[in-house]
Formats: sequence, C-alpha cells, structure tokens
Amino acid sequence: MPGIVGVVSSEKRESLDICIENMVLPMRRRNWYKVQRKVKLDIGIASICLDDEKTISEENSVLLAVTGEIFDLEQLRAKLLDSGDKEAFQYSLSDVLLRLYLKFSIKALCGLNGLYVISIWEDECKKLTIINDRYGFRKLYYWLSKDRLMFASEYKSIVWHPEFNKKVSELALSDFMSVGYLLDDRTLFEDIELVPPASIMTYQKGKLSFSQYWDYEFCASEGKILSKDHYVDELALRIGEAIRKRAKENMCLTVTGGVDSRALAGMLSQVEGLKVRTNTLGHEHCYDVRFGREIAQSLGYEHTFVPVGPAYVAEYSNEGVWRTEGAIACFTFWYLAQDAFLGKNGFQFVMTGDFGGSFMGGNLSVKLLEQVNEAEAVRFLYKHFYNTVFRDAELARFLRPSIHRNIEGESFNSLKRCFDAASTDNIPNRCDYVDWHQNQRRFISAHIDVLGEFSRVLDPYADTDFVDFILRVPVEMRAGKRIVKEMIVKYIPEVARIPYAKTGLPLADATRFQYMLYPYWDLFYSRILPRITSGRWGHNFRLAAHHNEGLRMGSRDFVMDILSQREYFEDYFNMDMINSMIIDHMEGRKNEFRKICVLVTFALWRKQFCQQ
Repeated sequence: MPGIVGVVSSEKRESLDICIENMVLPMRRRNWYKVQRKVKLDIGIASICLDDEKTISEENSVLLAVTGEIFDLEQLRAKLLDSGDKEAFQYSLSDVLLRLYLKFSIKALCGLNGLYVISIWEDECKKLTIINDRYGFRKLYYWLSKDRLMFASEYKSIVWHPEFNKKVSELALSDFMSVGYLLDDRTLFEDIELVPPASIMTYQKGKLSFSQYWDYEFCASEGKILSKDHYVDELALRIGEAIRKRAKENMCLTVTGGVDSRALAGMLSQVEGLKVRTNTLGHEHCYDVRFGREIAQSLGYEHTFVPVGPAYVAEYSNEGVWRTEGAIACFTFWYLAQDAFLGKNGFQFVMTGDFGGSFMGGNLSVKLLEQVNEAEAVRFLYKHFYNTVFRDAELARFLRPSIHRNIEGESFNSLKRCFDAASTDNIPNRCDYVDWHQNQRRFISAHIDVLGEFSRVLDPYADTDFVDFILRVPVEMRAGKRIVKEMIVKYIPEVARIPYAKTGLPLADATRFQYMLYPYWDLFYSRILPRITSGRWGHNFRLAAHHNEGLRMGSRDFVMDILSQREYFEDYFNMDMINSMIIDHMEGRKNEFRKICVLVTFALWRKQFCQQ
C-alpha cells in the first residue's frame, strides 16, 4: 500500500541505500506504484505513491516527505503568499509543507485538515521530526534499536532487518484474544509500536521523544445548549462543506443501508456536475445491499453489487493479514471483496463514511447513557463493548498459565487509562473518547489499508471543522445517531424514505408502534425461527456476511487446516481447549466464530511475519 519508509543511522550511505530498497520492496505490491526516495548522510527516506504527485522536497538542508491526504491546500498556499512567497500557488503539496515549516516552524504542520504523516530531517542539527494527523488514522510504526531508528507505514518494511527481534508481545496477544484487535500503541511484536495520534515525534542523538499537540475535547457542557434545529442545520452545513472539499472525478462511494453513507450519498447529489459511482458489499439479500441499491437508484447513481460469499474467510484471510499485519481479526476481511471491483475500474478516489457512525453517536447505547458511576461505567464498557471475544475467565483457561499471569487484566487497564484521560466529566462522552482512541483508530486505519491498495481514500467525517463541531453537540443529540437521522429527514428526504438497515424501517414516516414492534419481530425471525427450523426458515438480513455459517461451510477446510498447525499455538495456548471449541462450533453446538477467527488470524500472522 502507498505510504512512507525511513531510517536514521550513522551507517555508510551504501548501507542506507540497501536498507531503503529493502524497506520499499514489501510495500510496493503493485508494479504501477511510484517510488520517490532520497538517501544522504545519516538519513534515508522513500515514499510509495499511487501517482506522480511530488511527495519529497528539500531546501536549505531540510528534507521533508509526506504521505496521505491533506485538504485546504489553497488556504495553506494563501498563507505562504501572505508571508511574501509570491510563487506559493505553483508549489506541490510537499513544497508547501516544507516552506510552511521553514517560515512558521513545526506548529504550522500540526492539526492540518486531512489524514497524513510528515517527516522532516534537518542536516544541521541531525534531527528527525515526525508529525501525524489528529486521529492517528494514517498510521506509522517505528523500531528503535541501539544504532538506528526505522519507521514505516507498514511494519513489514521493518521486520526483515537481521537485527530485529521477532518476539511476540504477550500484552498485544491478550488484547487480540480479548477484544479482537490491538489497544493503545501496541503491535503483535514487542519491539514495534505505533506513533500515537496527534504526535510530534523527535529523534536526535539516539534519543526519542513525543509530545501531543491535540486531543478530543468536548465543549457542549461549557457553553449554551442551542436548539435541536440549530445542530441539525449546522450538521448539514458541515457535512456539505467536508464533501465539497473531497468530491473528485473518478470517485466511488461505498453505500450501505446505514445512515452515514446515505448522508454522504445524499449530500454528494448536491455537488453540481459530479458523476458518482457507488457500490455495496454483502450477500445478495442483506439489508445493506437491498437498501444501498435503493439509495443509489433514488439519487440516479450508477451502482454495482459486490457479493460476499460464505468462503470469504478462506478467500481473503491470507491477504487481509498481510495488509493489516495482524491488527484486526479475519471476520472483518469480507471488506476485501472490493479488491477486484476497485482494481478493474481504476478509481482514483474512494469515499467512505467509516468514522461517521461512531462520531455521530452510533455506539452510545441507552445503557451507556444510564451510567452514573465512573468505576461501574468503565467495567460495563469493557464487558459489553470490548471483551467480546474470549471473556477474561475464558482467557484464563485457553492461555498457558505462565502467559496468563503476565497479562491478566491488562486489556481492561488500557481501557481504564484511556477512560480516565478524557477531559470531560460526562460518562457517555468518556465512552466515546475510548472508542475513538482504541476502536476507531484501529479499524479506520485497517480500512485505509484495504481501500488504499488501489485508490486514494477520502472520509469527510474526518474533516477537522466537522469533528470540532461534533465535539460541541450535546451527547443527547448524538446518541443513537439522532442528529444525523433528523438531518437526513430534513435535507435529503428522498433517501429518508428508504429503510434503515438496523431497523428495516424508513427513517421518515415509520410509526412509533412499528419501532416498538420491530425488535421483537427481528429477534424471532433472525434468531429463534432459524434455530427451531434448523435454518430452513428465518434469516438475519442485517448481517452483510454470514460469519458463523461461513466457517462451518464455505471456509471449513481452510479453517480446519490452519487450526491443525499446532506450531503456531502450542507455546501460548491450551490445545485441548482449542480443539474442544472447534468441534463445538463445527458441529453446531456453539457459535464461536469470533474466537476461531482471532486464532486463525494469529496463526496466519505468525506464519507470514515470524518465520525466519
């Protein structure tokens, strides 16, 4: 995937040349990727790009490289023009960023509107400075050894080094088994970490330091609470502005039956002269496909259905683990079904609404809103929203005792530290703060990894003005996505009439009685009826992919083969417990697809990254 790699070392230039070449190779997975590089005394850096846009600039012995997307470029050029630089509007992105740094220092590069990583090397003081976006969605890994610092958008560009110790992080393994992904800045390797969000990372004379330039701050309680209509109207304005900054020709939008992508689809229809292509992933009768198609048709968009079959775990797990480097479990890899569609159509840009769901209150349940005690709230949050794979009590039985003793309770402790760090007394806002730092950061980065293989990824919900507005919205307005639902009804009525995938009911015109009845009907039709009829009747239309049945049927042979390779498990796990769990699932006695998928992912990760 496109990104950036670099090394700081006192080795000879020839050695740095070889090092940079070896770092580029694992990330240059498509022969049409473009590579720009610069190697000089003490520093080597390269960027892997989808196109020929200039990403490395040098002036006055200062070298700058950038990867990602930065918007408001015209405003940045205007800032340079106002400072006396008459050629500002002729500069490429990397030229603009370099000149901003030279004129205004590092603060000019912090909090820019986009998802990015910028690296700066200064010959005179032998100092490396790295800045990333506010949310840490454009990820960067680093490895600090005695003699060098290596950094890369993907750590496969680091672990090949002969001096790298491929020791598995027991803390990261605990996270992965407990929640299905990794927490804090951890990776499955003990010696590699992620650069934290909103960081200024500095490396000089062998010393590495970090400072944080921004964090989520909730402002609603500090000012006057305005009317519902005010927030709805401003939401429409902010989404519209964010879309206009990102709307491009040769762009595809993934649209589902949810509210986040339909809001983008509806607001995109108000951008004059823009031709929009859409696609939807899932099995052919799921709500996302049915309602996503209806949304696209109602707006006059060309639409493509991308099927996800029952063998998706077998089809996509090897590639998914390689791209995401074990950061998330393989039950999410149905997303890779888009590869063939994106590759065939050659879209330069893909728009997604991944951040919208959580940011507009999608994870604020009624029970979270009812929490009043902080200690109880964080325990409730961990139990019901995070510890959803191997429960803590189960983990004690599945891990070897010597491993479990080292990691017991550490995943919960990570969540509690994050919960306590939020600069708000409002418990639901604290829960969102944890979600954005822990869950969203990992999954949005992973989606960028998947979609960014072929196209530039655009997420209007990561727009800085939009995010700053959302942080001012009272939690009651965000809970259950209330604000975006009301915005759609008011401003995009043509898509409000189409049913919502979560309820099967339209956002507009559904009665209160229908909303009260639907959960009972859904429980009966999607869970009880299939169980009592052995699957002959009933169906869960809300699932885009049938994970449980897929493991038992389409991906069964693949899963059984991976899990039979004891060398990937026996030094960490109780094999009797694993074998018993697999039998229970495959014979239909229990639904253990999440547990099985994290084990499959871990085994594939060890196979791909840990073998010498």
